[in-house]
Amino acid sequence: MAFRYKDTDYIYISAKVRGMENGLVRRDCYDRMLSAEDADSAAAYLREYGYDVAGMSASEREDVLNATLKAGLREIEKDAPDSAMFSFFRYPYDCTNVKTLIKCKARGISAEGMLFDLGGVSPERLTECFEKKDYSCLPKGMAKATEEAIEAYATTKNPQKIDFLLDRACFSDMAECAKESKIPYIGQIVDARADLINFMICLRILRMNCGDYGKVYAEEALLDSGKIGKKKFTKAFAEGEEALIALLDKGGYKNIASSLEVGCPLGRAEKICDNGRIELLRRARFVTFGVEIPVAYLAALEAQIQNIRIILAGKEAGLDAAAISERMRDCYV
Repeated sequence: MAFRYKDTDYIYISAKVRGMENGLVRRDCYDRMLSAEDADSAAAYLREYGYDVAGMSASEREDVLNATLKAGLREIEKDAPDSAMFSFFRYPYDCTNVKTLIKCKARGISAEGMLFDLGGVSPERLTECFEKKDYSCLPKGMAKATEEAIEAYATTKNPQKIDFLLDRACFSDMAECAKESKIPYIGQIVDARADLINFMICLRILRMNCGDYGKVYAEEALLDSGKIGKKKFTKAFAEGEEALIALLDKGGYKNIASSLEVGCPLGRAEKICDNGRIELLRRARFVTFGVEIPVAYLAALEAQIQNIRIILAGKEAGLDAAAISERMRDCYV
């Protein structure tokens, strides 16, 4: 895959996306949703943003949210000079679908209705590829990892092997896509996602207090991708939480590291990491035209859908506004 990029080719799509950004949910809407009595009352505030989900079941709402993200991806890809520039956004959904198909096959059940229609490979085509045992429709890393995951599960009966192999392959493919784009901004976004996932993997395992098993588990779970790298995370993991936070600070995530503290709740640590990624996305707000603008918009749309899920699920669970707000991520706009 070779990209020929000129920022001037993105003048039209940049202007279009700036208009689309006006449709992103604002903080004041989230505040009204948090103050609502129940999930349906909260959902009603989303109508002005095109989400008519009040009165729907959780599964029906999920279909609408996924459809919104799918429409956003298609809109960007339709007008972008090179739609392949955005392939890395679709890879995690392909990865999730592959995991689902492998696990469903192992259990002898159908995966129908469980697959995301957001990946680079449609659920129908991917299902057909699995029937033929031909995974060449997937990016190179995930195609190879799919065969390895099927074999690993057959040998160990451990479903975590499936997750570890495919997650590493997915992020490797994302990193390759970012490298081929030669766009520093895309590389920074992909690296940050991998580095912060690795940080949270280490933090969670440390909190499990499982001794030598934790080292083995971390070795399997950590991603090979990212700016910091697996080797440095493994070393910091052996030294403890303070070393992990220091690693983020030295690795270019000073704003995130300064907000973290040893022993802080896992949920808070994850929120700080996610907010740090959104802060990185906001650099596109200062770009006049270029691929950075549609890339940031798609990531912002994903974050928006996550916030909507958090609020509505929290309301259904009977949580108060403060508890739900603590789980929410910052807004891009």
